[in-house]
Amino acid sequence: MADRRPTHRAAASLRRRILLILSLRWAVRLAAGWCFAWGVAVMVFRAVPGMDAGPLVWGLAGLALCAAGAAALAWRRAPSRRAVRAVLDRACSGGGLVMAEAEVPLGPWAARVPPLTVPEVHWRKRPAALVLLAATAFVVFSFAIPQRFVEIASSRPLQVADEVASLAEQIQVLEEEQVLAVEEARSLEQSLEQTSEQAAGEDPAKTWEALDHLEDAVRTAAVDAAETALQQREALGQAEALSRALSTEADGLDTQALAAAMKKLADLLEKAAKDGSPLDDAALKEALADCQAGDLSAAECLRLANRLAMAGEMLKAKLLRLQEVNLIEIDALKLGEGWALDPGDLIAFLEGQGIDGLEPEALIEAWLAGAPGRGGVDRGRADAPLIQGDASSADGMEFVETVLPPPTVADLKESHLLGVTLGAPAVEAGGPAAGGALAPAAAGAGGARTHRVLPKHQPAVMRYFQREGEGAGRPAASP
Repeated sequence: MADRRPTHRAAASLRRRILLILSLRWAVRLAAGWCFAWGVAVMVFRAVPGMDAGPLVWGLAGLALCAAGAAALAWRRAPSRRAVRAVLDRACSGGGLVMAEAEVPLGPWAARVPPLTVPEVHWRKRPAALVLLAATAFVVFSFAIPQRFVEIASSRPLQVADEVASLAEQIQVLEEEQVLAVEEARSLEQSLEQTSEQAAGEDPAKTWEALDHLEDAVRTAAVDAAETALQQREALGQAEALSRALSTEADGLDTQALAAAMKKLADLLEKAAKDGSPLDDAALKEALADCQAGDLSAAECLRLANRLAMAGEMLKAKLLRLQEVNLIEIDALKLGEGWALDPGDLIAFLEGQGIDGLEPEALIEAWLAGAPGRGGVDRGRADAPLIQGDASSADGMEFVETVLPPPTVADLKESHLLGVTLGAPAVEAGGPAAGGALAPAAAGAGGARTHRVLPKHQPAVMRYFQREGEGAGRPAASP
């Protein structure tokens, strides 16, 4: 049963007021702290690329937790009932009667209890309210600020996704075409991944330098592989042309020419095997042994030619694959086009259409080079190699610098180009001077004032006065 004594009701009312004020004070403090923490979390999460700020609205649930925590703290820190009665007794000047009534019945002394007035409880809420208002504004600002300002404040990654994807594709192609070993490809991929992760907009030069280094390494490997493949195609193409010629025209060759052709075919196969031909090693070694022994039949030559053609197509496909990923230029493929030679031309070339006085080995070399011309501006091809005799050697040859004497240099500076002709210019002898207005004048003892022409200037002066045409008598304009 509730105590209806006035002192008890007044003490309970005062304690409730104190609990309410304490709860509000702690709620404001906790809410301000939570709002500041909430705003910081929103700014941090929004700075993370790809993070959506929508789920962060659930931070409102933290305010309910702040209210519950404030109530708990206020209950624990609220004054006891005896302390509240003491405050009430002092406020109404009860002389201890209000406190004593909680322990024992007052009896006749109850009439001596003064009228009870519950004192007011004051809280200086202005500073705390300002702090809570600032925290609330900070939360609203953290949500309302545009995303671009948050990204500027954070570390912005450098957009190199396209370059990284292109390099990754090139490395994969080099690995598939066996240009790079598996370990080298993995090392380049790890370096590329690390460069992509560390690409920062604050220092783009470092990222681009690393990407350029990787691109140079990849392109160097591709160019080296392309050069090797082109050399292989050259050897395989010549070997294919020669083997096809031997498969159809071997019976028409004499013993010396056939031996020279077999020896040249063996040299080409050995070169292809040394460079790493895509042919099967066993078949290549067998064909090489038969060529060295001169025991390669026409049918075997035809099969070998087909294998060589297939190997050349494989190398061409490899070069095309490298070109598709922009590792080599398309012009490089033109250097490796096939050798479209007519097998019947070999016998005709060796029998008389070649160059007289050369050994069969040299004639076969010339035929593989593309059936060169036989000299003259109207016979043969312009790109035919010069094989009329032994090739000149540059060994021991040195460039000797010659300094022209000063008079010769002066003559060159004073000379004027009049024209260019294939033959020597015709020079006509000058006749006697025709008579003019001074013809009837008698010769006197006087003389003209002349300038002596030096011997080195006489040819130039003579050419000047011997010119004909519209510009005679005037010096040529300076270029």
